[in-house]
Amino acid sequence: MRATAATAAGAGLLPALFCTLMFCALIASCATTPQPQASAKENAAMTTQSPTLADSARLDAEQIGKRVLKLIDSIHGAQDLSPENIEKQTGIKVEIHSEDRTEYGFGGALTNAWSYSLTSVSYRQGEKPTRLDFRFLSQAQGAVDIAPICSMDFKDYSQALTSAGFQAQTLPSGDGSDPGFGYRGAEPWSFVRGKVEVAVYIHGNQDPEQGRACISSLAISTQA
Repeated sequence: MRATAATAAGAGLLPALFCTLMFCALIASCATTPQPQASAKENAAMTTQSPTLADSARLDAEQIGKRVLKLIDSIHGAQDLSPENIEKQTGIKVEIHSEDRTEYGFGGALTNAWSYSLTSVSYRQGEKPTRLDFRFLSQAQGAVDIAPICSMDFKDYSQALTSAGFQAQTLPSGDGSDPGFGYRGAEPWSFVRGKVEVAVYIHGNQDPEQGRACISSLAISTQA
C-alpha cells in the first residue's frame, strides 16, 4: 500500500514538474529573443539632416553672381521675391529686418575692398516688396581695383539673362532718331521677361560696346 501511495504521489508530481520546466524555458526564450532592428533605410531617414545654407562670406563675385542669376530665372511675379525663395535659389541665409517680413536681405564680404548685398524694396512701408536690389559695394576710398567684381562682366550677365528668356531692350543709338546722345552711361541696360524686368547698371558707366564692362548693381522688379 505504501509503495502504491508513493507511486501515485510521484505520478502526481510529474505534470507539475513538467509545467514548471516548460515555463522556465519559455521565459528564457523571451529573454534571449533579439529585438527587431531598424532597416538601413530607416536608419538613414532618422540620421539625415536638412541641407545647411551656404556660408555667404566664402563666396566670390562669380559664385554670388551665378546664384543671383539663378534666383532671377526663378522669378515670375512678386511672390517669388520672398525670403523663402531667395534662400531656396541662392542657398544663402536671408536676414529679416522687420516684424512684418517686408524688409530683408543678405550680404557678405568679397575682399577687404569689396562686399555685396541683396535687399528687398517696397514702395510703401508695410507692403510686400516688388523689387530686389543686388549691389557690389566698394569699401575703399578713391580708386579701387575692380577685378574682384569683374570675374563675370556685362556680357556674361547679358548672355545668362537672354538664355533665361529675357529680351534686351534697345538703348538709344545716337543716330539722330533720338534727341539724346546714345549710351550715356547713367541709364541701366534693361532685360524684360513677362512681368519681370532686370535693370543692369555698369561700374564706371563703361560702354559695353567699347570694352569690358563690369556690373555694379542689378534691380529686379516685378509688375502687379
